[in-house]
Amino acid sequence: MRLAMAEAALAQILTWNVPSIAAALGERIDAFINALRAHGLENWLPPGEVAHFCALQPPQCLDTQWAQTLAAALRNEDVVFTLRHGRLRFAPHLHVSIAQMQALATRIASLAATHEPCA
Repeated sequence: MRLAMAEAALAQILTWNVPSIAAALGERIDAFINALRAHGLENWLPPGEVAHFCALQPPQCLDTQWAQTLAAALRNEDVVFTLRHGRLRFAPHLHVSIAQMQALATRIASLAATHEPCA
């Protein structure tokens, strides 16, 4: 069963081709980052960007539990990500739309707005 799944996945990658996959994932991450910036969350973005994932780090002035609180709220909404070292790491798949990435940024911003702002 696993070999059949691997064969199908490899065939799909060959059909789509790696540069097209990278471009599509880059569009999703760019849309996410731009939406976060539009919501005033520029300071949540680490320096440097990569095309296939984005790690958000709430500002240091927020208590250490806040990233876990945000993570719990997003998990309750079936958002898939990892939480590592206080950073929320998002790596969209091709089936995730640009609109969904923008909506995720809006949701994160709305959750952030419920917390005491940094001085």
